[in-house]
Amino acid sequence: IYDVAPIIGYIPGPHQRLFKVQAEIDAVIQDFIQQHKDTLHGEEVRDFSDVYLLEMKKV
Repeated sequence: IYDVAPIIGYIPGPHQRLFKVQAEIDAVIQDFIQQHKDTLHGEEVRDFSDVYLLEMKKV
């Protein structure tokens, strides 16, 4: 919705909480990805995230 009508970001209301929660979720996910990148050891696979990161390196 925000992409279609960016003005919504400036209108007060309960949807502002949704934007805040989404930003917090994005931060947690980015943290998770960065931790996996920092601890990735060659071809040693610990979970699906490692498999994904290794495949992304190949591309």
